[in-house]
Order: sequence, then C-alpha cells, then structure tokens
Amino acid sequence: MRAALALLLVAGLLAGAARAEGGPCDGPVRAEAPLAADDTLQLGEGVTFLAGALLAGPCAEGFGGFSAMVIDAELRITAASDRGNWLRVSLALEEGAIALSDAELSPIAGSEAEGPRGRCEGLEAEGLVRADDVLLMSFDTSGIVLAFDPETLERLPERDRPPLPLLRRGGTDGYEAIAMLSEGRLIALRERETMRLPTRANGFRPQAQRVWTLRPGQRWVERQVYRGPPQPRDANEFRVADATNLPDGGLLLLETSWMRGKGNHARVVRANFAGDTLSAALPPLVAIAPGKLSDNFEAIATVRSEAHGTLLLMLTDDNLNRHCVPNRGQRTKLLVFRLGA
Repeated sequence: MRAALALLLVAGLLAGAARAEGGPCDGPVRAEAPLAADDTLQLGEGVTFLAGALLAGPCAEGFGGFSAMVIDAELRITAASDRGNWLRVSLALEEGAIALSDAELSPIAGSEAEGPRGRCEGLEAEGLVRADDVLLMSFDTSGIVLAFDPETLERLPERDRPPLPLLRRGGTDGYEAIAMLSEGRLIALRERETMRLPTRANGFRPQAQRVWTLRPGQRWVERQVYRGPPQPRDANEFRVADATNLPDGGLLLLETSWMRGKGNHARVVRANFAGDTLSAALPPLVAIAPGKLSDNFEAIATVRSEAHGTLLLMLTDDNLNRHCVPNRGQRTKLLVFRLGA
C-alpha cells in the first residue's frame, strides 16, 4: 500500500483518493457475511451468543492482523494490529446482526512500533488496555509498554510504563495480554513458558507460567503464577492470547490452541488470584472447537451497554504475512456475546 495511506483511511471520505499497489483501496470496513452459532460453540451459564460476522477492509492488503482491542460504552471499537495499524469502528447490533460504521484505519505511531504501511512491518502489538485516561499497549517482541491518547490515538511518551523484563531466548514467547486488576494494578501475561505439551500424567494441564504486576513506584514484580485449567485432549497446549477486565472488576482470559490436522480451539475463562497464584477453572464462559466459527482468536474486550447489557467481544488475527497479505484459510472474525441477563 502506498505511503499516502500511512496517514489515515477514513471509510467513505477518501473514496477513490487512496490506492493500493495494483488497484483501488476505497471501500469501507464492513461486516461481509454473518456467522451463526453451531454445535462447535459451547456457552457457560448466563452467556448468550448475539451475533457474528466476517469483517473485510477497504483493500485485501493491510487489513487484518488484529490482536488487541478495547470498546467504550458507545460501542466504538479500537483495535490494534500486530503489524502496526489501528482500526476504529462503531458497532451496532441490529436484529441479531453486526453492523459497522465510521471506520478509520491509521498507523500506530511510536518508537519501533512505527512501520511503513502496506509492507506489514511493525512491532507485534498484542495487548491493549484503558488505564484511567490513557491506552496502554504491550508488544510480542519486546517488553515496551507504550501510552496513547484514547481519543486521538496520539503517542504519549511521558505516560509510558516501565519496560517489562526482556524475553529470554529459547522456549519463551512474548507478552500477549495486559489488563487492569480490580485494585488498579496492571497485569501482564506471556503467551506461554515452554514448548512442553500437557500429558495424561499431569491431567492435561498446561505448564505453569509467570505473571507480572505493576506495583506502586512503577516496578514490575514477578511473583504471580498462572496455570490454566485442563484442556481437550484433541488440542495442543492452550496459550494466553488476551485478557480483559469485566465491568464488575473481574478478569477474563482468552486462551487459544492450534493443532495440525484438527484446527483452532479457543476458550474464555474467568481468572482469580489466590495469594500469589492466578488460576482459572472450567467450565469456560465461551468455548469454540474447530469448525466454521473457529479461527485464530487473539483479542477480547468487554463493555457495559445500556441497550444490550454486558457485552463480550472476540476478534481474530488472520496472520498477515510479511507482505501484509492474509494467510489463506484465515479470516477476520468478530463475535459478540452477552454476559448475564
């Protein structure tokens, strides 16, 4: 995509003015096709599936890779791509269907996260949380935590948080999730600790992994440990993909798994601290087995809406390749659930 697109893509306003290499790039972000619930979707008590949709952008190249999101009370979604782009779009739920409007695409500005649009370069944005009056973003390939203005999405260097510990080589993955605990502390979780698979001997439970919390004085403390609940035996090890705060102060974790020949599993579980241990228990609030609904879910968000109650959103990362083109067989999917009455 040409550098002219690096400033901003506002759906409907720049029609015909912006062009991607080899063709026009002038359409809106839209809900391309509905997604219906089927028997691969299992819901916990009090959870209702409201709507789902395949999303499409103004051009094939560069739209996608969304790995983190937040949503406000007006149902305005702010999502971050792991290839260095913001998506802002308004959500409406109309007779059981998703409708999108007022979409904006723009680059994530700041330090190494800045990359030429269309070449799919960036710093793997993976976690996003609203903390008071700033948006904080964590990254997969480093320990930096950048701050942004929630309204303008401008970088706020003076509000950055201290860097998380650098990743070790060999067996460790990046910081996939950042969220706010009920007492106001930030929490950050890695994707996984090791490549070791759960076995029958340990009840098919994933390996324990470290959790960081930000203490007063702006210091990350590695004291907590998280070990996920048992998992289906036809799945690979579940990994933490994202986290979100519930309006009542609780914490939800999104965990995903992929196995060659079987496909993607995803589940959303409640997590609670007991001392210094973070734990989650089955049954999950949402579980998705391989099928039409499943894909690489990497982002979740919750919001309290006057019209719809407490909403839970799940969004997929279609794994854009280095040329900023989606991998075949993966799409950008958005699912919406209601929690409670």
